[in-house]
Amino acid sequence: LKSEHAQRSSPRASRASARPRPVGLLGNFAASWRLVERPRVAAAMDDPTKNMSLRFKSPALAAMPLLHEADEPDMDIDEEPVVMIRHMSAPSHDFAAVPQQLNSQELFVVTLVYLVNFMDSLGSNISLPTMPFYARRFHASTLDIGYLFSGFSIATTVALLFLSRLSDRYGRRFVMILCLAGTAVGSFGQGFAMSYWMLLAARIFSGIWAGVSSVCQVYIGDIVPGPLRPWYINYLITSGQAALLFGPSIGAGLSVLGLNVPILINGILSALLVPIVWAYLPESPEWLKMQAQAREAVNRKQSGMPDGSKIRRQVRNMEGVGWWGTKWAICIYGAANFAGMAAQSGFASMYAVFASATFGLDSLHVGFIFTLGATTSVAANIWVSPLVQRMIGDAYAGILGSALVLLGAVLLAQPVFCVSLAGTLLLFQGCAMNNAAVSCGASDLTDVQNRSTVLAGVRMCKSFGGVVGPSLAGLAATTSVDLPFVAVVCFA
Repeated sequence: LKSEHAQRSSPRASRASARPRPVGLLGNFAASWRLVERPRVAAAMDDPTKNMSLRFKSPALAAMPLLHEADEPDMDIDEEPVVMIRHMSAPSHDFAAVPQQLNSQELFVVTLVYLVNFMDSLGSNISLPTMPFYARRFHASTLDIGYLFSGFSIATTVALLFLSRLSDRYGRRFVMILCLAGTAVGSFGQGFAMSYWMLLAARIFSGIWAGVSSVCQVYIGDIVPGPLRPWYINYLITSGQAALLFGPSIGAGLSVLGLNVPILINGILSALLVPIVWAYLPESPEWLKMQAQAREAVNRKQSGMPDGSKIRRQVRNMEGVGWWGTKWAICIYGAANFAGMAAQSGFASMYAVFASATFGLDSLHVGFIFTLGATTSVAANIWVSPLVQRMIGDAYAGILGSALVLLGAVLLAQPVFCVSLAGTLLLFQGCAMNNAAVSCGASDLTDVQNRSTVLAGVRMCKSFGGVVGPSLAGLAATTSVDLPFVAVVCFA
């Protein structure tokens, strides 16, 4: 590659540096990493007509399909391929102007993905309010209840990297089916557990396959164009929040039949989704295109074409916003996801204990409060979050969401029920706004080649927050039932 000094001294680089830069921390970060010297060659394969000019000295690289010469004067190149990206700005969130629309087949597939995410989230939220009461049947302490939630998150964190590799190698559809089947088996194990340790083991096994929502987000990122992606990711989050709207109340009603009935229903729903995904959901077309390009590179290498091995090496090395850009994206959005999930899971795991000890509420009433909170979350994702992201951007929307979580946790711990309920609703709204901002911001810094890596890395940080949050909340609850919300405030 050309040295950084040579690129800065070129007239074209001077013209690029004179352009106005985007305002904001994440805007500057995105712009800088999209203008690095080594952007991904595969991004040009996807659409070489979008503001890209390519100059190759190697004849084999110049002969590759979908790579066209631009209408600018040739540059003097001494090394291997130099890829310059021009007129590239930070991610735009102009929700009022959407230049593209999905066709009918894409809309059907996206709707099916929403349905899968909704049903999977519905099953897990059905058992959420009854899990602490179900664990009490096995004489579990508050710390043991925290281990149930943190053990689930530990398994999810460890398994996400494995599932990400499977998704890149075998496809999004295959991993989605695998996760649904594993969730069904784990839920049946929890429902028929005979002791606390059997319950903990089955819950950890379920956590290994709790990657359906992550795969759904990667799939949406593959099939939806960039300008439409923030809208559809918000809709995906809304489908999960809609499940939180109905799940706890359904679980609270089913708990009258037995505390293990909601968990068994979770297994039944996951098992029913397996044949639906198998029969109707096609593989991601972007993943199929990526596999075709990889096979072409292998075929060139095996056929002995000149520089065939270099093609594969360049496609592998020039990924997304660059190696460091990918790592910074994971670090920034991963840290935000970690803190947000630690606060959210700490609240969710110990709220039933707090409400039971402070206000005398049972599982039915706790489930209805979760349903009311989910209603505010759905409303925030549909009407509030897109507007806030459009006005102030993803970074400041995430900050505003964290501030709402902090204020809600302070009010929630008050002994007056009306004040505590208002704080609970505010906390739900803050979590919804923060999740939407982080998800849209992370997806904007990905493409088909590194999307699974970045989103899996961010999701791993979020799962690690789900490990720390319930553990600290359970430990704090052994001292006082309202002390877990101090930890929530700290993470917010």
